[in-house]
Amino acid sequence: SSSTLYPNETVTVISQYNIVPTRFARGRRITCIVKHPALEKEIRYSHVLDIQYAPEVSVTGYDGNWFIGRENVQLRCNADANPLPMELMWTRLDGQWPEGLLSVNNTLQFSSPLTYNYTGTYICKVTNSLGQRSDQKTIYIL
Repeated sequence: SSSTLYPNETVTVISQYNIVPTRFARGRRITCIVKHPALEKEIRYSHVLDIQYAPEVSVTGYDGNWFIGRENVQLRCNADANPLPMELMWTRLDGQWPEGLLSVNNTLQFSSPLTYNYTGTYICKVTNSLGQRSDQKTIYIL
């Protein structure tokens, strides 16, 4: 805090609170409280933090036990970003996109019983106005 005394006997007090902006601070409320003997009660000024950040991305859904003939499996692309992601895209790193593989919203659905053709590395790429991040998962069909 710093204070300045003026000739008219008023004082200006400036206090600063510094915070490292991380995604975990998003939505947190901070409150400035003013207390002074001349005030009947304290004055509170609140503000909700709007921290913006590039996407944090993770691919989930693979349990390591995907075998030939298994059905109803999917990969999910989990993204946390502010502002919200503008684009989410699935790609395959090593080989062609197999038949029966559907990208629906943030989910990669394996709509046919699994075959060796599904073995490969799948990448989820998420973009917002602050950047692009990706995660990948290598799938082995047993």
